Amino acid sequence: MVGAKAYIAYHVRDALAAGATRPEVPEALGVAVMMGGGPAAMYACVHWPR
Repeated sequence: MVGAKAYIAYHVRDALAAGATRPEVPEALGVAVMMGGGPAAMYACVHWPR
């Protein structure tokens, strides 16, 4: 969902809480970028886990 910044943050948080590893999160963000194009890339960068 393009433009839903909070949704991405919640999904990242919940994925980590459910046991996703830190390397799996960028992999999932990569799939989102592939499926969502440029706008998804910008949101993925904003919500990259630190």
